[in-house]
Order: sequence, then C-alpha cells, then structure tokens
Amino acid sequence: MNLKLQWISILLMLVIPYLTLGIAGWLYLFEHGYFLLWLVSTVAVTLIAWPVLRWLQRRSTRPLDEGVIEVEPSSHWSPRGHAAWNAVEAVAARAATRDISLDRPEPMWELLREVFETVAREFHKGSSQAMLEVPVPHMLLLVELVARDLRRAFSENVPASHILTIGDLRRMQRLATFAPTLYRFYRIAMVAVNPASALARELNIYLQGQMVNASAAETKRWAIQFILKKAGYYAIELYSGQLMLRDVEFTPYTSPSARNAMATQERRDALLQEEPLRILIIGQVKSGKSSLVNALFGETRAAVDVVPRTRHVEPYLLERDGMQRAIILDTAGYEDASRAAEAVAEVRLEVLRCDLILMTCAANAAARDADRQLLDELRKVIQADPDREFPPLVVALTQIDRLRPFREWEPPYDIAQPSNTKAEQIREALEATATDLAVDPAQVIPVCLLPSRLYNVEEGLIPAILNSMGSAQRLKCLRCLREHKDEEYWNRLRQQAGNTGRILMKAGFSALGKAGRKLDDMSRRFGRPKP
Repeated sequence: MNLKLQWISILLMLVIPYLTLGIAGWLYLFEHGYFLLWLVSTVAVTLIAWPVLRWLQRRSTRPLDEGVIEVEPSSHWSPRGHAAWNAVEAVAARAATRDISLDRPEPMWELLREVFETVAREFHKGSSQAMLEVPVPHMLLLVELVARDLRRAFSENVPASHILTIGDLRRMQRLATFAPTLYRFYRIAMVAVNPASALARELNIYLQGQMVNASAAETKRWAIQFILKKAGYYAIELYSGQLMLRDVEFTPYTSPSARNAMATQERRDALLQEEPLRILIIGQVKSGKSSLVNALFGETRAAVDVVPRTRHVEPYLLERDGMQRAIILDTAGYEDASRAAEAVAEVRLEVLRCDLILMTCAANAAARDADRQLLDELRKVIQADPDREFPPLVVALTQIDRLRPFREWEPPYDIAQPSNTKAEQIREALEATATDLAVDPAQVIPVCLLPSRLYNVEEGLIPAILNSMGSAQRLKCLRCLREHKDEEYWNRLRQQAGNTGRILMKAGFSALGKAGRKLDDMSRRFGRPKP
C-alpha cells in the first residue's frame, strides 16, 4: 500500500466517530421537528456573516497600500537624473501590469536590463553601448549595494529566515505537497459530521482565499516595483558618477582600510560644511550692485563711483549673524541688451559655479530688455549642461526712493495693500519687473540702498535670500561633489600611473638582469671575457 492510501485510511478511522455523531444529530433534529428551524437559522447566520467578512476582506488589504515602503528619488540628483528616474518609474509601472512569475528569473532579468539600459542612455546619449560606460569597480559596488538591500529585506520580512537553512526549506516544500490532499479529505468529512459549521468554514476558506490571492497579487506587484526602482536608483547613482561618493554601511568590525575610508568621508563632510556659498551679483551699470554689496556687509566694501571699479568679478567674503558664510561675486555691469552675451561670456566660469544669483534692477528705469536678455543668456549657459540646474534667483528692485512722488520718503510702505501713491508706484514697478523678467513676483524685493535711506534690506532682502538657502545648499553640495569627483579622478589617475611606472621599472630591471645573466652564460660557453 502506498503512502497516500495509508494516510487516507488513518484519516477515515479518525473521522468515523464524528461522522456517526453527525448522522445521529441529524436523525434527532428530524424526529423532533427541529431540522427546518436549524436550517433557517444556519442560512440567516450565514447571510449576516457575509457582509462582515467582506468588510474584513477590504480592511485586510488596506495596510499594504498605506504602509508600503516606497523608493524615492534623491534630492541631490541633477535634472538629467530626475529625467532618468521618471523613465525608471515608467518601466516599473508597466511591469506592474504584467503577470510575472517570481520563480522564473528570466523575466526579471529582462526588466532589470531594461532599467539599466534606460538609465545609461539618459547619461550617455552618444554611446552605442551606453550600459557599458561605467568603470568595473563601480559596477561591483552596485552589485554589493543591491545584495545588501536584498539581505536586509529578506532578514527583516521573512519569518525565521535567520534560522531555516536552504535544506530545511526544500524539505518543507516536499512535505507541503501532501498537505492539500489530506486537508481536502478533512473538509469532506466535516461536511458529513456537521454541515452547519462546515458550510461556515467553507465560506470562510473561500473568502480567505480571495483575500490571500488579492494580497499576494498586491504584494507581488509591490515587490516587482520595489526591485526595479531600487535597481534604477542605484543605476542613476552609478551612471551619474555619484555612487562612489555615497556612504556605505560598515559592519561593527572595520578593517584599517575601511577606517581610513570613513575618516576620509568625515573629513570630506567637514569640508563640505565649511564650504561657503557662492552668490553672484549681476545687474546693469548704476543699478546699485556695489551699494548692494555694502548693504549686505553693513560696511563699505565695494567702491561706489560713477565709473564702475570692478572689471569682471570682484570676490568678497560675507560673514554675518544668522546667515551662512558666503563668497559674494560682484560682476561688471552692462549697459544694453547687445552686451548681455558678452557679459555672460566674461563670467561664464563663475556662473557655472554659483549657488545663488542676486540681480539688481533700478525701479526708475523702464528699459529692462538688457536684464531679460542677460537672464536668457544665463539660462542658455546653464541649460547647456544637463547635469546642472538654474540657481535660485532673487531680484533686488533698487532706487525705489526715486519713484513718484520724488520728494516723498516715509517708509515703511505696505506693498501688499498700498495706502498712498508712493506705495502704489513701488507695487507697479515690482509687478512690471516680474513680468519683464518672467519671474515670480515673490522673487522681486523692493529696496533702497542709500546709506541715509537704507530700507527693506534686513526686513525683506535677507529673508528672501534665506528662503532660497535650501536650493542653494543643494546646488553647493552638487558643486562640491563634481569638484571632488574631478579631483579624485586625477588623483586616481596619478596613482595608477605611478603604480604602472613602478611595475614597468621592475619589469625593466628584471629584463636587464635576465639579459646580463644570458651574456654571462654566453661568455662562459664560448670562453670570451665579459664585456
């Protein structure tokens, strides 16, 4: 007798007493006239329990939607990185609609390959094999990070994963093949013993099966998206060149090389905190750039004259309470729109390295074509590099004291709800400037920079600069990462060249030694004296 028949025989022997009790109960209910009452009450209880079970089913799927762990893009990525992330999300969303079996690796490998190719093409558009445009050590680091995340996810979410061995799992899988057959016989026997409880149990099993199927499908959908997004996240870090600069978690025991790497990272973080912001000041001639520098410092730092003293860029180190240390870069002024491109070309390097832009516009000057042209040229220079984004912009609307009425100057002025002609003129100049420059009116701050009439610098301009510090800090971080990457690139290249040189020298000396020994052998063989 095979094993299955043995189990069936044992199960029948165990079920016979309960089956007898069920038949006796039926006969008792039928003989005493209670069978119809029992049947009606059973149907009623079942109908009442049905909506409750449906409500529990809907509720059971809620935690997965509400508490799901999502992979979010990094705030340090460039516009090109965010564009690559949008493409990764599109691949993940498309994969969620497909019926993918997780026990077959081929479909997942194809999706992962699509994710890597999508990201690589975004960063290496001119390469025919964009996915290969990455150093081997960085690709190995990517494998290490993905394996680390998979280990964490498996350890934290799979019960007893740290106890069960792979052999245990295989043995449990073989044992599970017999369980469904035995459970079906048990359910059939229970129908004969107690139809009412068996009917309720079957209904419960059906609903649980529906809930499990729904939850399983939802979990599988989330797992596929999580894997693809995680791979896409690290791929963007890899192909953007930022992966090697990210922190890697170390175990409690760290080797000397790991400690050196951590010390290097800590020094780099300290230098990043000490790195000052770079604030570029631009504006037309006589628009108040030098006066703005003096107002920011609270003392005379830049020469104020009819003829500008600055040639191209004049740097100043700004240190004041409540504001991060910054380098103020005062640029030469321009006079007309035809000089805008030339003015930007003169300071192009500083434009690409600045974290915030301060622009001065005279409120009493109606012609702002040169200012608009300059902003357009700045955008062209920055947008030419997809890895950079336009810095936050604050416009200082200067010389508001020269607006009509000319002789009136009684600050403060309520710009939001003007109560006199001067306030109305300031508001109109503010709105006109925002429209001409195509910027948000909140970015335009009216100020007076005359030392005797200093107005709205501490109250309006400094808070506007501080409100832009979040974006400026992010750009500073990206700037430092790029500079460190370039520095590390050349340092690594010098190190590799040095190592290669030592290897070649060693090989050369070895070759010379072999040649000398060969000459000695030849001299001894032919009896000739050594040269």
